Amino acid sequence: EDTLSLHDALPISFGIAGRHVKRWATEEDFLITDLIGTDLNQFIDTNILSKGSGNALDVSFLTMLGGNLNPTLAFVWKDVGYTRFEPTSGQGPNRQDDNIIFGASIQHPFAFGNWTHALEYKYIGTNSVDLSKKIHLGTEVSYGLLDLRAGLYQGYLTYGAALDFSFLKVEAAAYALELGNSSGQSKSDRYQASISLN
Repeated sequence: EDTLSLHDALPISFGIAGRHVKRWATEEDFLITDLIGTDLNQFIDTNILSKGSGNALDVSFLTMLGGNLNPTLAFVWKDVGYTRFEPTSGQGPNRQDDNIIFGASIQHPFAFGNWTHALEYKYIGTNSVDLSKKIHLGTEVSYGLLDLRAGLYQGYLTYGAALDFSFLKVEAAAYALELGNSSGQSKSDRYQASISLN
């Protein structure tokens, strides 16, 4: 006789988030010299006259399949349908189209630590975004106190590290954004660092 216990059931998580968004928008070009010696908030209020606000909804689903590689699958739907902005000044910003994201990861032991590999596929069903900007890959080796990371983001190499002291976490990363329509056109290098306290 076969029975299914709660222990055998797959761990599943659902999430829902509501957001109230305020946005400023313009399609005008500004020179860097326009910003020198200027209060940025005042510059925005004076020069970006199209403003609006809207309400957005995000939903998510995550499950862990079990097994030796601990596979995890996730789906996220940001700006369900789309987010429309009611103008508060000018014509208001354009609507924010939805973004459907699929993620998957596996994890296994590696040299006294854990090794995680992950895939992210963003903007599923959005034809206006090139495939090279949709797929991201990452890997992380974790030794408890130290995490080492590398991957591909929008077709460019990323790398980073983190130190986790349980009460204090320090993270640093280097990556690049593609400013053009597809990877390899206009690379913009970015660097990020953070310190968080628990």
